[in-house]
Amino acid sequence: MIVNSDERQWTWMDEGLNSYLQYLTQELWDDKFPSDAGPAYTMVDYMKKPKDELEPIMTNSENIVHFGSNAYDKVATGLNILRETIVGRKLFDQAFREYSRRWAFKHPTPAHFFRTIEDVTGEDLDWFWRAGL
Repeated sequence: MIVNSDERQWTWMDEGLNSYLQYLTQELWDDKFPSDAGPAYTMVDYMKKPKDELEPIMTNSENIVHFGSNAYDKVATGLNILRETIVGRKLFDQAFREYSRRWAFKHPTPAHFFRTIEDVTGEDLDWFWRAGL
């Protein structure tokens, strides 16, 4: 993407969004591709960990214990759930494209991402964002 996120502060905004886009690309290329991020079932083992080992995606990259699962996979899965189950493909894709358009060559924060998705979908998704994605 051409959006310049601060991946040291909010790793998920770089790594997680890219993992999500990679998942979508793999699905388009071959819907039987063995994706390790995106489908909800791929997160089951991680989400079964003790609560003290689970971290919100807003955790600073220097403090993430399960880096790959938290910063990459959980975000890809969360966005996939948001797209497929909560707001629908068409609306979510429109919102994601608008986020890329609004923040191209800029430095967005998580609030900018959340607000853009909510603006375009017309949905109050605070409950989803606060759940830790």
